[in-house]
Amino acid sequence: MFIGRKEERKSLESVYATDRSNLLVLYGKEGIGKTALALEFAQNKTTLYERFLPAGDKEHESLVNETLEKIKNGDFRSEEKTVLILDEFHHIESKKILSDIVYIISNEDKCGRFMILMLSSSINYVENSMILLDRDFASSITGIVKIQPISFAQMVEWFPNQTVEECIIIRSILGGIPKYLLMWDRSKGIRENIINLFLTRRSPLIDEPEAVLRKELRELSSYNTILISLGRGLIKLNDLFLSTGYSRAKISVYIKNLIEIDVVEKLLSANVKNAENTMKGLYRISDSLLSFYYAFVYPNITKIELGKGSEIYDEIIAPSLNSYLRPFFADVCREYLDLMSQYGKLDHEYSHWETWYGKKGTIDIVGYDEKNNMICGLCSFEDNMATILMMAELKALTAQAGIKKCVYCLFSKDGFDAATEELVKTGEVITASLKDF
Repeated sequence: MFIGRKEERKSLESVYATDRSNLLVLYGKEGIGKTALALEFAQNKTTLYERFLPAGDKEHESLVNETLEKIKNGDFRSEEKTVLILDEFHHIESKKILSDIVYIISNEDKCGRFMILMLSSSINYVENSMILLDRDFASSITGIVKIQPISFAQMVEWFPNQTVEECIIIRSILGGIPKYLLMWDRSKGIRENIINLFLTRRSPLIDEPEAVLRKELRELSSYNTILISLGRGLIKLNDLFLSTGYSRAKISVYIKNLIEIDVVEKLLSANVKNAENTMKGLYRISDSLLSFYYAFVYPNITKIELGKGSEIYDEIIAPSLNSYLRPFFADVCREYLDLMSQYGKLDHEYSHWETWYGKKGTIDIVGYDEKNNMICGLCSFEDNMATILMMAELKALTAQAGIKKCVYCLFSKDGFDAATEELVKTGEVITASLKDF
């Protein structure tokens, strides 16, 4: 069963409904569901599908050229618009194929009306190389759509029999990537799944990060050095400089390349009054799978080879998993607040969501509306009830940031103590636990 992607399908249908031919580029990480989305959309429509193989397969390109020649000759002309899906098109070597695509889009009278969907899992190619290939091809593109990981709400649809806590953990490890989510054994618990997927010699995901990076990058050993440092929690540029021994200039270039392929992100702190208390030059691994891999798997490859997967989980992963999950839990909490805001459940319609990285702590959630009304929150994924001290910490951090007026909100996996609940009754703070999710 195909789950989610309602907005994406709606957008595709609206383009398909137009009278003219169209060319759309859909791109995103491998396994994110581009092909599944395109084929689901194409159901009950006249459809042609071609998947390009890695560069150098001249025989396959010859077959594609044959199909395009038939289209140009009008062999597939019909009353309704035909969907042509060209999958992994970044492998195209022949410029003639691009010229043929432009011809098909520009000559409806002869070819018929077509909606051409060009799919690619190479983010770097689409964002940095594609439009340089052919000016006519670039000008023929109707739209470029980056397919994002599925939302947490859609994750819950994927796993209807798992608890909210389990869904958060699964998302923090595998991201919203359907290819990886399908590997999760729903009949087994967190521990067994992590061991089976990552911590044995034949684990299906133990070599996946390297395979992902090799498709986009060279000098993998140098990138590994930076990623292992980020995985250890060294997120400041100066810390990376001290840890890796690379020059700041080299690190900056490598970080830029990792950002371009959606592996690393620069952490932009919320703009606050007391900028002097804000940390700058921060980075983190944004890809959930790679984040988990470089935090827990890569440093323990030798032990995995020795068959000590259970020991790695029990002694290394389990004790630190909850603290590791905090930023991922915060992402889910922001999504929760955003939905609450959209449905009018909050005092204002907050539409901008950020994080403040202070020198003495982090405000996980900083939301504000068009009139600069603010909501600030902390998130805890620890195995114990949050106390009134969490509220005191939030107030101290907002004071350091120079935020004088805001709505306070607290999120805790296991709920709150009586003192905090009393503050809820007075309206001083909004709280939510996993039960509320």
